[in-house]
Amino acid sequence: MTDQSIKFYHRAINNTVQNIRRVYVPVVRGTNSRIYIIETLDGTKTVFRFNSRQIAHRNYDISKVLRAQDIPVPEIDLHLYQGQYFETYPYISGQTFQECLNMGMSKSEILNTYAIMANQIHKMLNVPLHNFQNIENKNCSSVAQSNVVHKSGLWSFGQCVKYGTKLLNTGKQHICHCDFTPRNIVLDNKKQLTILDLNAVSIANINFALALTGMSLRANKLNPHEFYRVCDDIIPGQIQPKRIDFTEQICSLYFHGYRR
Repeated sequence: MTDQSIKFYHRAINNTVQNIRRVYVPVVRGTNSRIYIIETLDGTKTVFRFNSRQIAHRNYDISKVLRAQDIPVPEIDLHLYQGQYFETYPYISGQTFQECLNMGMSKSEILNTYAIMANQIHKMLNVPLHNFQNIENKNCSSVAQSNVVHKSGLWSFGQCVKYGTKLLNTGKQHICHCDFTPRNIVLDNKKQLTILDLNAVSIANINFALALTGMSLRANKLNPHEFYRVCDDIIPGQIQPKRIDFTEQICSLYFHGYRR
């Protein structure tokens, strides 16, 4: 990040928000976006996320679709400043599930969070696929390719991941969050949940999406099969443990980020 680009982002922020008290950069691992949090004199906090045109528009559209189905995701506004697109949304107060785990959640609290997660997954599965017909990169394989190429710059590796993901996504397709991991879930003091990182919402097989969540839970020294059991109680007939295990083994060869 150069001094010139930092100055540009600050100009974009100042052009959008008045009465700024402070601007700071949160610690967000594994993102390709430049993110700032802006606090105004009245105490209001807003998240600014600078992205490509395609990703910014995609996240804006997905926010509209999911919020219309009463799924708790940020209400995104879209902006353009001198050719740079960026999203803004109200700061979500609370702690991520990851932070709660690091501070030592009880077993009952973890299982209760799993149930909240499973209910939101269930809601997402019921979103009609035609609601995504005008969304760019709507399939998980395209999102996987875009993410890999963006991070590595290797088009050929991105193609491998794209077609590998297609093979793993055979079967019934739904709207899924394919990075529904503890760092992308915010819990407030009433244990209400908000889902972050709409970049990863796409059309996929539910068992593929659950495998990626399970990999992240295992990285947090949790048993993902407890999560799958809770999901099976709330979404009966959708969970295939053997397929999830196989998918996790294959994905672990590519998506090292889930080992955080």
